[in-house]
Amino acid sequence: MLKLQQGSRVIRHALSCAKNTNLCQTDRNGMIQSMSRKGNCWDNAVAESFFHTLKTERTADEKYLNQNQARTSIFDYIERFYNRRRRHSSLNYQAPFAYELNAS
Repeated sequence: MLKLQQGSRVIRHALSCAKNTNLCQTDRNGMIQSMSRKGNCWDNAVAESFFHTLKTERTADEKYLNQNQARTSIFDYIERFYNRRRRHSSLNYQAPFAYELNAS
C-alpha cells in the first residue's frame, strides 16, 4: 500500500472517462481525479498500452514470492528492456532511450 506524508497530493486517472464529465474532481481522501472531457478517452491509451505490455511480456507467467521480488523484476523489465531495447510504434519504431537521445 502506498503511504503518503500528510499534505501530499495524489493524482489518479479515471479508468472510464464516460463516468464523470468533471475535468477535475477531488474526492474525500484528497485525491485529484485526472480526466479528459466526455468522450475523449485517448489520454489514457499510452498508460493502458504500457500496463498491458508489462503484464503480457513480464508478469503473466511469474509467481512472485514477495513484493520485493516483483518490484525488482518489474524495474529490470522497464529499465533494461522496455526503455532501452523495445521499439515503440508511437516513437517511430525506436526505443524510448534512443528516441530521447535523437530528440536532444
